[in-house]
Amino acid sequence: MAFNYNISMRSQKYKTSFKSTVIIVLFFALFFFAFAGESGVWVRYNRAGIMPDGPKTLVVMAEKELKGTVWTVADGSGKTVLSGKLDKSVCGVTGHTPKPFNYVIDVSRLKKEGRYRMTLDKQEPVSFNIRKAPYAFIVPDIMLFLKAARSGTSDTLFHKASHLGDAAAILHRPKDGNYESGLWEPVPNGRKVDMLGGWYDAGDYIKFTLTTAYTCYFLLKAYEVNPRLFKDTRKYSRTALIDVLDEVKFGLDYLLKTFPDKDTFIFQVAGRLDHGYWRLPEKDTRDGKRVALSAISQPHMGLTTAALALGARIFAEAGYPDEAKRCREKAVAIFERALAPDALRSGAFEFNPNGNFTFYRDKTGEDNMVLGAMELYRLTKNESYLKIAKGFGIKAGWDVYWGSLFLLANTAMAPHDDAAKKNIKKEVALYLSKAKNNIWGIPGRYTWGSLANWAAIGGGMGLFALQSKDPEIKDAVTLIHDYIFGRNN
Repeated sequence: MAFNYNISMRSQKYKTSFKSTVIIVLFFALFFFAFAGESGVWVRYNRAGIMPDGPKTLVVMAEKELKGTVWTVADGSGKTVLSGKLDKSVCGVTGHTPKPFNYVIDVSRLKKEGRYRMTLDKQEPVSFNIRKAPYAFIVPDIMLFLKAARSGTSDTLFHKASHLGDAAAILHRPKDGNYESGLWEPVPNGRKVDMLGGWYDAGDYIKFTLTTAYTCYFLLKAYEVNPRLFKDTRKYSRTALIDVLDEVKFGLDYLLKTFPDKDTFIFQVAGRLDHGYWRLPEKDTRDGKRVALSAISQPHMGLTTAALALGARIFAEAGYPDEAKRCREKAVAIFERALAPDALRSGAFEFNPNGNFTFYRDKTGEDNMVLGAMELYRLTKNESYLKIAKGFGIKAGWDVYWGSLFLLANTAMAPHDDAAKKNIKKEVALYLSKAKNNIWGIPGRYTWGSLANWAAIGGGMGLFALQSKDPEIKDAVTLIHDYIFGRNN
């Protein structure tokens, strides 16, 4: 069923404050809030706060017909500033809506910052805020999460220094030279490599270069878009750096270790034997026995290049030339090696026969390589990197996550390449089409990690919106923010 719900309720000029909203979807903010009525009525809205410009809507889900029900909005003084009646239900039960009756209350006419109360007939009122910077509060929480996920250091939270044995991780190569099997074995000479540090991936203690580079890149891009959002956030850092740059440096320091020599690139530390059972990290009996999987793998090396090159530029601008130099030199070296004929285009991975799945397999390397080339071009102004990026001839993608960065790669190329502009418009059109066909503005499909996927889509669309000044895309990004923070199903 097509809802054709208009996510571009108004066309208006961009405001500087939109940069503040783009930032949050570059993170993975997993917060859900809701108001549940006692009579089978649920009001869903952005609980963090709604920007003064952009669409402002609340969604009412109900077990019964509410057409014609009166609603009012009062300001902080109690004065009624907006009122209306619910129109007919937008839709019934669908793949996006669990209740048979669903209504949209549009309060976009409200522009003034402040706290408002919406009353729907005899339901308990709900309060919502309109404010210019509603998402700044989440930054310390994101830094808290990453600091707690640190490995190999006492500068962490909620646990002691852990997996110190990763300073001598056991180097592995593909079993029988077959990269497609996803099986690995120790190198004959028993070589070990220093891979101390990095972030744990999840509830287990595997460390992935791909997701580490992805996290570093998005943190850096968020800082680049709006450094003022992070300027005064120094809650957890024990160094001279503000929280976000302190955390990014920790991630980049790990990435710097991934390429110890021209024929070794570490894309994963620990593996299937370290996945899926509970224990404190500092009490892991496998510490000192963990593996380091090595392959000249374009998806991993391209994204690592992008993170290091962007890091070099950001740290140089922030006044840390030594860190910038280290990142720059390693980025150049990794990228050049990834261009060699023996580099894996489809990417290395580990197969877990215990669960019959692969760990973060990225079958496409061209998007990551283009992103790496473009960040090197921005860093060095060397035209050869731009030529290399164009030479990959990437197309439009679908989804934005650790395994698909076509939207970001094309956005980086767009100022220099007409084909990239067409790719962006094609990809964004898919997201806008998806968003218009459901009441929430969801831009993609349901999948493993759906919210992270949609948040990243919003981040990519937001970066392009800043470049293109397209109000329809801007409004779509706003609805993604609203979804993340409570206006959801």
